[in-house]
Amino acid sequence: MDLGVFPRLHVKVKHSLPYNAKAKTVERWHRTIKERFCTRFDTYTGGSPDEKPFDLEANKHAGKAPTLEELIEDFAAWLKVDYCNKEHGGVDMNGTPAEVLRHHFDRPERLIEESLLKLETCRRELLK
Repeated sequence: MDLGVFPRLHVKVKHSLPYNAKAKTVERWHRTIKERFCTRFDTYTGGSPDEKPFDLEANKHAGKAPTLEELIEDFAAWLKVDYCNKEHGGVDMNGTPAEVLRHHFDRPERLIEESLLKLETCRRELLK
């Protein structure tokens, strides 16, 4: 029986209580991106109408918005310098994400060959 790519990559599902954002890793991830990356830009729109900066429209019209290429480059640098190499708090994180990853996997990175990744993620159909 084929269980798909996630079990083969040892990716597990983590359920949490409804309306408990602190227990949802992706919610914490989105908040971290918002607070530590997005707010660095003059064209940050805020997470809600209450957080919308008063000078947003002026900054947009002044051409202060980054290009997509600049945004991608800045995000990659932020991930490497800020997110992965600064300590995180919490019950399950005592150190930087890079340190925790090395501790759990005893190696700096886990990579899957591109050809295997394509094979593992391709669409599967039942053929008759």
